[in-house]
Amino acid sequence: MAPLLWRKPDIFTTFAASAILILAISPDDLINIGFLLSYIAVLGLVLFCPVFSKLLHQCFAHDPLKRGADPVWQEKLRSLWHFFSELLYVSAAAAAWLVTTPLTIMFFGTFAPIGST
Repeated sequence: MAPLLWRKPDIFTTFAASAILILAISPDDLINIGFLLSYIAVLGLVLFCPVFSKLLHQCFAHDPLKRGADPVWQEKLRSLWHFFSELLYVSAAAAAWLVTTPLTIMFFGTFAPIGST
């Protein structure tokens, strides 16, 4: 709605408003493990994905001490890396795993260091 109202989107306000709306409809969700894990996972993605993105983009960043421009093939490779690195950090969901692990241990007494099928 923010762009429609010529406002800057604010993820944290939206996040809080959605939680308040859900809890207003169903207050029992506050003690629901699924609700807690999903909101904590989304919060982890919002907080840590920009950090992971910056680290991954620095892997192939232009060397500021290098004279002249990079060759065209290097620029294309860099843009390809940026595209796939975005997919990598979101699909790996390391941020969600990092923040939900303590809750998983608290609620279930164990955690999986890798995904299971």
